Amino acid sequence: MGISNALEAEITVAMIAIETSYQKDWHPLCLQTDSLLLTLAFKTLKIIPWHLLNRWENCKLLCASMTFIVTHIFR
Repeated sequence: MGISNALEAEITVAMIAIETSYQKDWHPLCLQTDSLLLTLAFKTLKIIPWHLLNRWENCKLLCASMTFIVTHIFR
């Protein structure tokens, strides 16, 4: 996939989960992650790498059109 760090991997997997959930009509979606940065990424765009920003914005629009919750869990 060409992922260079852990944050990019977490964001990429979250985007795949959101897109798949939307396409297969699996609503509501509850995304649980142990990455505090990923949960923060849903509140601010400053964390998202520029080359993922467009896809991330599209995923946030998909989240707005369905029941979606993201939560942080401890390992």
